[in-house]
Amino acid sequence: MFTILNRIRLHSSINTLKFQLKLSSTNRQSEKLCIFQIRSINIAGKSASNQSSRYQKPRSSVGYLFALLPVATFCLGTWQIYRLRWKLDLIAKLESIINNDPIDFPDQLDLINDMEYVKVKVRGHIDRSSAPQFIFPRSLIQRDESTNQGSLISKGGGQGLGAQLVIPFVITDKRFDMNSMKILVNFGWIPREKMDKINLILKNHKVNLIPDEEFELIGVIRKTEKREPFTPKQEFTQGYWTRRDIEKISDQLQTKPIYLDAFENYSLKLLFDNDQLDISPIGGQTRINLRNEHLSYIITWYSLTGIFSYLWYKKIFKSRL
Repeated sequence: MFTILNRIRLHSSINTLKFQLKLSSTNRQSEKLCIFQIRSINIAGKSASNQSSRYQKPRSSVGYLFALLPVATFCLGTWQIYRLRWKLDLIAKLESIINNDPIDFPDQLDLINDMEYVKVKVRGHIDRSSAPQFIFPRSLIQRDESTNQGSLISKGGGQGLGAQLVIPFVITDKRFDMNSMKILVNFGWIPREKMDKINLILKNHKVNLIPDEEFELIGVIRKTEKREPFTPKQEFTQGYWTRRDIEKISDQLQTKPIYLDAFENYSLKLLFDNDQLDISPIGGQTRINLRNEHLSYIITWYSLTGIFSYLWYKKIFKSRL
């Protein structure tokens, strides 16, 4: 009886030991599996971080470059604000000069270069022996009757195609030598048909201009007109000038390089043989073209600033969050 009980206890002890051994081996395998999984996760995390870092480097450089666009457009828009203020000040200055009363023609001729758009008055007569000159093509500038007559700023293109009539004017002021003091005066606009008719008369007849008596002329001092791109370099062709080149016109007509735009209308006639031609140019053909598009530039640049800033936030900045 005692022997049987001992065998039963021994058998149960052996089974318990086997179960513990199996349990310990199972725990070891599970621990190894956990360690393997942790290592796998670490390796996968490292590879994922490496891949993300590879993609982030070029994205960050592109983002910085793209961020420069709104900065650049903002700076350009701010610069146009300063340009707009400068242009408005210039327009106000010209309006104040033009609306002033005419002053006496300066006796110091070297001051004329700094007096463009200044109205002056001078006494003299037309040089009857000189042939009229034409600046062609020119459109007619019509003054708005509701505005001040002194306003010479052209707010738009004129109507009609014609030429400006330029004739030498002899100054009879005692301050000057009347034999040598001849200047150029643009007496105004004439239609092209009349220009062609005058040129035909000049070729076939000896002509004189009237009036020959003295009168007071009010004019606006002008400078040489700059040559526009793609215009011919030869300014005098087919009996007319293509631009207001004061130096060349004065050399041809033997006058001082001084040019006035007649401010008023003056009745002129061309005498030839026993006939005469009424010219009657339209005065006040001073055109001041001041392009003032800075406000549209400001709107454009600041609009681009807003667009580029939104795209940068949407595509670059927000994608990293």
